[in-house]
Amino acid sequence: MALTNQKLDSLLQKIGSSFAYDANQEWHCGTFTTRIFKNDSNAHQLTLVIKLVEDGGFIRFLCPELYDLKNCKDRGAVFESAMQMGWMTKALAYEYDAGNKKMWAVIETPLQDGTLTSAQLERIILLMIRLVDEYDPVIRHAIASGEIDFTKAGKELKEQSAPTEVEALIAKIGGVEKLKELANGKSAI
Repeated sequence: MALTNQKLDSLLQKIGSSFAYDANQEWHCGTFTTRIFKNDSNAHQLTLVIKLVEDGGFIRFLCPELYDLKNCKDRGAVFESAMQMGWMTKALAYEYDAGNKKMWAVIETPLQDGTLTSAQLERIILLMIRLVDEYDPVIRHAIASGEIDFTKAGKELKEQSAPTEVEALIAKIGGVEKLKELANGKSAI
């Protein structure tokens, strides 16, 4: 059972997201406020596009043309930073359009004969926004300097926001190491 644009629209409405459907492009497009990331207009806004491909058997979440690499000192550093982010997050990937020298953020999910729940949809949307925002300083630093520096990742977000519910729960059980022990069955609460 492939996902249709009508079903996707219904799921987006269910989670309260204001995405507009573009029938010509066959995608849903929404704009979100960010804390760190600034677009080409210097606004704290991120454009997120959701596109069904392969007759609804695959869904792509895209943040198009996030970074312009035309005047980048060392694209290799940017690409290496992007690859590292993919490895660290296990979700976020970046694509590079060699024609216009712009980089996009992408999360892709196969659906095949499955479906997508509203909870999954909301989680992917929020994850995309958070990861682009959190890792923006890393990419911008690599573009400007040709250096890879992950100490910049999320620093501004952590300074601006209170601990999340998950962070509070991890702290309550004794930290990340205790969580790993619990997950591996080596400890009890």
